[in-house]
This record gives sequence, C-alpha cells and structure tokens, in this order.
Amino acid sequence: EIADYIDDCIVDQGRPAPAVIGHSLGGLTAMMIAARDAKEVGKLMVVDSLPFFGMLFGPSATVATVEPQAAAMQKMLGAKTSAEADERTLQIMSATDAGRAQVKAWTAAANAVVAAQLMYDDMTTDLRPELGAITAPFTMLYPLDTSVMPAELVDGLYKSAFSSAKTIRLQRIDGSRHFIMLDQPEAFARAVDAFLAN
Repeated sequence: EIADYIDDCIVDQGRPAPAVIGHSLGGLTAMMIAARDAKEVGKLMVVDSLPFFGMLFGPSATVATVEPQAAAMQKMLGAKTSAEADERTLQIMSATDAGRAQVKAWTAAANAVVAAQLMYDDMTTDLRPELGAITAPFTMLYPLDTSVMPAELVDGLYKSAFSSAKTIRLQRIDGSRHFIMLDQPEAFARAVDAFLAN
C-alpha cells in the first residue's frame, strides 16, 4: 500500500521518486519497496532492521525453523490486553531511562493483536535473496552498545546480513541501542541530514 501511495501520489504526478527512511519493521517495509518496486524509491535509509530477523537466532536459521517460535510469540502477544513492552525488551530498545520510558509509552498505546501479527510477519520474512534488486543508494544505520555486544560481533552481523546489497553503505552509530534516534539524537540527525543532502 505504501508503494501504491508513492506511485499514485508522487511518481505518477511527475515528481521524482522520494527518499524513503524506515526504522525496524518500517525498515523492512522500505527494503521491500526498494527491492520490488525500484522506480518508487530514489534513495533508501534503513535504521536498525535486518533483512531476516531470524539471523538473531544463529547463522543456520531459516524461515521454516523460526516459524514455530514466531507463531508461539504471536499467540502469546495476541492474548495480552496490551502490547506494552516488558523490562527485558525495553533494555534492548534504548540505552537510557528516558528512551525506555518513551518506548514503553508507545508500546502501551499499541494494539496487542496488531503488534502480534506484525511480529510474526517480521520474523517470517527473509529479504536477503532480494537485496541485490535494490538499485537506489542505500544507507544502513545500525547501533552499537558495547555493554550489550562487542563491536566485532555487531559489525559482522550487519556486514553478513547485507552482503548481497550492491548499493549499501553501512554506518554505525555508537552509544545506541535499537532506537538510535532516542539514544543519539544529534548523531542520528546528522546522519539523516547527510543522507538527504547527497
């Protein structure tokens, strides 16, 4: 639907294909559009999103091996009355108390059934085979907090995940977790400004 919106309201109106920025599941969506509807994306920035969530479970993970866990998580999350993130999840989301409070508020306001479906969709989508179809300039921002994981493991994960992307530029933002824009707002703003200026 986002690709249709871009096509109908921007490209078909004679304007150039836009810069598209997506974080997390929005990043996966942005990669899908750039890979499947190349003419709809002028340039692409993805903020901490892997092309296959299952890579976090190990190098041999596949959609088939992850699907039972995804289904169990969907069932568990969908049965809750709220999508509010628990403390363990919040620790992964942000490095600061203020950032975790913001993420907690966002998740508390979300629909649990919708959040459960989106988590399932994210976990069972593997875009790695499609990354080579992305022709737009592609910036990938990813976080590093060495108290969570060593730099060499984080760098290796993202380099491996995007090895088939031909136009990618990986950019690490230190001192941040998943919500880079909350943990390092100035560094994030500089990265976005540079992306839009080029």
